[in-house]
Amino acid sequence: APVALNVYDAMDTGPMRALNKVLRGAGTGLFHCGVEVHGREWSFCKHGVFSVEPQTFYPEAFVEALPMGDTLVSEEAFCIFVGRHTAEWDGKTY
Repeated sequence: APVALNVYDAMDTGPMRALNKVLRGAGTGLFHCGVEVHGREWSFCKHGVFSVEPQTFYPEAFVEALPMGDTLVSEEAFCIFVGRHTAEWDGKTY
């Protein structure tokens, strides 16, 4: 299954998007990312691990999708893995 890193501006504001355009030219910026795999986008924030429809975390702040290759892990095995580790990755560790 294909895997992509979906990149968003860290805050959905015009000034942040403008700042990131400048900073990106220097190889940096303030971004949020989600990993898209098996038709869901997985991410981590102060609320813990969650998933959304791909590229919808902040649609207006979406910057790009970076292909990361393919995984041989089945959707079932991936969901079991995330389920087992979600308690470890709660919002307190953010």
